Amino acid sequence: MGNINTYLNWRGDLDFTERPFCEADNLALAILSYLELGQIVSYDQDEISIQKAYEQYQALAIPHFTGDDSYRMMLQYMASSRRFGTAALSYYRTIFDESRSTQFAAIQIRLGDGSRYISFRGTDNSITGWEEDFRMGSEVVPAQREAVKYLNEIMDPKCSYRIGGHSKGGNLAIYASIHCREELSASILAVYNNDGPGLSSDIIPQEKFQRIDGRLHWIISEYSVIGTLFPYGAPTKIVGSSGEGLLQHNPFTWQIEGDTFLEKKELSKSCQFYVDIFDTWINTADLEHRRAFTQDLFGALKAGGAKTMGEVLGGGIDGFGTILLSIVNSESRTKIVIENFIKTFLAHCRAIDLRETFRSKAALHGGILLLAGILLMLFPGVALRLTGALAGGVAVFLLGRRILTCSVNNDMDARQKKFRILSCLAGIIVVEFLVVNKSMALISSHFILGVLLLLFAFRTIYRSAEKNRSIPERLLMCAASIDAMLLGLVAFTESEQESVLVFTLGTFFVAAGIVLLVRTIYRSGAQHIGTSRKF
Repeated sequence: MGNINTYLNWRGDLDFTERPFCEADNLALAILSYLELGQIVSYDQDEISIQKAYEQYQALAIPHFTGDDSYRMMLQYMASSRRFGTAALSYYRTIFDESRSTQFAAIQIRLGDGSRYISFRGTDNSITGWEEDFRMGSEVVPAQREAVKYLNEIMDPKCSYRIGGHSKGGNLAIYASIHCREELSASILAVYNNDGPGLSSDIIPQEKFQRIDGRLHWIISEYSVIGTLFPYGAPTKIVGSSGEGLLQHNPFTWQIEGDTFLEKKELSKSCQFYVDIFDTWINTADLEHRRAFTQDLFGALKAGGAKTMGEVLGGGIDGFGTILLSIVNSESRTKIVIENFIKTFLAHCRAIDLRETFRSKAALHGGILLLAGILLMLFPGVALRLTGALAGGVAVFLLGRRILTCSVNNDMDARQKKFRILSCLAGIIVVEFLVVNKSMALISSHFILGVLLLLFAFRTIYRSAEKNRSIPERLLMCAASIDAMLLGLVAFTESEQESVLVFTLGTFFVAAGIVLLVRTIYRSGAQHIGTSRKF
């Protein structure tokens, strides 16, 4: 199974007379606008082929703002192909204005069959770009107006056009196509929204979409949150992806068979769970509250002086502390929006059949761990003696069974048998010594517990990277691993206090039990909720 670069490398030998325009071509052209081509392509009728543009792009060593080399490789494949190498680029425009919260870019590509594709850029890494995205839910933003202006300036009614983009670019393609001049609308062959949000019906009347009825192609990933916002009701294609969770928004993860997307019948269960929550939440928040929330949120993000989302994420705990403080001190309307979102989430969780959920093995294990942790913390003396006796008994039993197994094993030579039997006997002696010598047992217990907790922490971090893990599960597992790591360090440093050992073990059991129960409830919600939206 390949991606867009695989397709370009495979299909590049056929021009558009041999193989007509397809949805995979759309994706390549939609994300072409993410490339910084201001030094290569001008905003006029002067054209430059993709082949020559790539040569200049390489010579200038222009880095992509994401640091992802996939975009450069895509341009290389397009440049070296019959299908796209001679395609002509023109009318490149980019606008970035922090004062107006505007991030916009577009480019025209003239294909070998004479048709044009106008590609609108999605969101870059800037806070300005993300702020404009959020404002789309409550008002018409400058990028949308710029997109309309762009079409009105460059389109020729005598030519044929396809309009498209990825993420916010898909939203701009829709908005511009339904608001451009009437005589231009007839020359639009198709409009492609690749995992971009729709238009809020509170702002744009749904009858406006009639201008592009039958020509709108709405394409989303299997785990799509952005592409499911403000749906219009147009036929939607769900695409399989090699990415995980929200990372499926990356177009280079979309799976392509031949020259068509690998199609899925429905959204993933965990994604649908969140889609339903956002749908309910958006329907309960009016324009005023959405607008206030956006202002306060991005005011908080900018409070630390960050210009990009990368800088926000790189700010660490101090940076997030500044953001949280700004939100806490924000207008009451923002607090109402956040409160409503939490209520919406809890309402969806209440729809779960908890009786069925708690009958599961995972829930049972979580309950046992939680109960054991509480008992350890409430009755430390009794719990410690019972735990010590139980651990000692189990150790003696296992070592004794090992001795018997070795004694009757005919596949082992006498030397091996002797070594293993003596090792097990030595282990039994050590266990008995620790049972008798309380102070030594306490020190060794701290050491063993510290090692086990650290091993658990590293194992949990490693397992959180598995492909089948959802984002919430990963967050829970990371929280559990951090808790285990901290408790392990406590066990190492406080090796002479009995109370510390019991409290550490009890705290870990409680935390592990809560994590297991929450994860079980989440998985149950993902399975039982999320059937309201049909595509």
